[in-house]
Amino acid sequence: MKKLSIPLIILGVLLTYNSCCALSEGYRSSIIGEVNYLLNRHPHIVYKWDTQGGIHVYDQNWGDCSSTLFAIVKRVGLPVTRVAAIDMEAGRGGWKNKPIKMEEAEEATMVWWSWSNPETGKKPKRIHGHVGLLVISSKSKLLEVVHNSSSRGFHIEPLRGVLIDDLSSIKNLTHGDKVEVKLGSGVVQIIKPEVKK
Repeated sequence: MKKLSIPLIILGVLLTYNSCCALSEGYRSSIIGEVNYLLNRHPHIVYKWDTQGGIHVYDQNWGDCSSTLFAIVKRVGLPVTRVAAIDMEAGRGGWKNKPIKMEEAEEATMVWWSWSNPETGKKPKRIHGHVGLLVISSKSKLLEVVHNSSSRGFHIEPLRGVLIDDLSSIKNLTHGDKVEVKLGSGVVQIIKPEVKK
């Protein structure tokens, strides 16, 4: 049996860490900052099924559940593409993720569910049809879910009742450290005007 060199072992550990663990603190805090920005600065984002690439949350105040999350995550620089909620859960389009238990959930953990029929209680055949993001509520100081729904638009609500009963998946995004990205990659740069002397 061949012995592995120490540098190769360290490289393997680092690659494994970056591909299987939760988001770095830089990404997590940036995502939470964007969520709070949208909740406070754009409180009337409405739900509208988005077939146009998920770019309307910031400029026109509308989107569906997955396009709203796409706009947030893309804006902070994660290399993801616009896909449906079920594809996000499957890790397609750059949405690399790791399944976790609810006890391991933290801010920026993604959750999926499909609404049960309120009259019959039957779960729909389509799983992972809706997606949200866990954040700490400024009111309750507990993890709650922020999502864009057809009945209430982009909002935050407690994880209870039908919402928690119908959860189908709980996952952490698994991108590595946040690095400086080039303009045009979902990052907005604020340029201060020059002061004339």
